Amino acid sequence: MSLIKKELSVKKSITLSFTFNGIAWFIIGICFAIDSNITSVISVIALLYIMVNLFKLCTYKRGIRDEMSNFNILKAQAKSYMITALLIAIALLSLGFIANIFPNTNPFQKDVILPLHFSILGISFIIVGILFKKYEEE
Repeated sequence: MSLIKKELSVKKSITLSFTFNGIAWFIIGICFAIDSNITSVISVIALLYIMVNLFKLCTYKRGIRDEMSNFNILKAQAKSYMITALLIAIALLSLGFIANIFPNTNPFQKDVILPLHFSILGISFIIVGILFKKYEEE
């Protein structure tokens, strides 16, 4: 049986590409903040999960989005990107503030920036998935 014959509904494909992948990116961000062997394994598993989801999205047939679905995904993305920009601004301001209070520390190290980047990336995807579901139910 060919993988191409499987079909994902619009809602399922949005859930896979945004909500579940966002959760995986967020987990990767947390794992980067906690440096240990177990978190490295969890990060690899989360990356493999993302790759499997992306493979499904590339190879499975997807339901056709109607005008309302397109509108809802654009609306969800726009709101998510505004929230993400706000989170990034708050994070950078906080890091700058910490650097001024504790001048001997360098907050722009991989210990802070990489976890923050992946966590905010994950949050932005999660927000899109949640808002899309909310808008579809309205």
